[in-house]
Amino acid sequence: MNTHFAILLIAPLAALAACATSSDQPAASSAVAIPTTTAAAPTLAPGDTMNYIYSRKGIQEQALTEKVVQVGADSIDLAISTPDRTYTAVLDRDTLALKKAMCLSNGQQCEFSPGLTWIRFPLSVGQQWKSEFKVSGETFESNVTLDWKVAGMERVKVQGGEFDAYKLTATGSISGRTKTGASFSGTESSTCWSAPAAKMFCVKYAYHNSFGEKSARELVSYALQ
Repeated sequence: MNTHFAILLIAPLAALAACATSSDQPAASSAVAIPTTTAAAPTLAPGDTMNYIYSRKGIQEQALTEKVVQVGADSIDLAISTPDRTYTAVLDRDTLALKKAMCLSNGQQCEFSPGLTWIRFPLSVGQQWKSEFKVSGETFESNVTLDWKVAGMERVKVQGGEFDAYKLTATGSISGRTKTGASFSGTESSTCWSAPAAKMFCVKYAYHNSFGEKSARELVSYALQ
């Protein structure tokens, strides 16, 4: 039942990246003795572009691109493109909280209210926070509670290069109802490797939930302004 979600981040930024070439065979990563410095919020600019290989249940691999379209006074607008569709993503300019994005686990356009806090600045190893929000998709609505943690720093090698990245982990619960009236509840978890050299976009990303849904992304190439 495709009623749940995994965010696309720069997560991004959204929203965002992931396992190597499939959700079952992740790219290599290793814990290394990287200085645990504090990371400040990045300055995103129109034209910043991240190109990924993306997979989810039912879709083995496809190209996915995130591109910053506009940086406004209060928000950052991005376009998320797959071979068959274009999505809108919106981030809070100051916090990078996610307001709109593609739900990676089911391919729906989703809204997050009041916002999905997937990262907090200044970012440091050991940091923890809770994010509670409502997700409105095309066929469902759900309430989500996630416990986030900066688990450490790892050197991650993906198709797009090798990065020193913060490992952000999230675990939590999800409950809601489809637009046909069916209720659901379960658990979910995700990991994002957020790299300062890539303006804190996730260069690798993996998600799964108790409903059997999985999604993954790996950075293939990128261009920063």
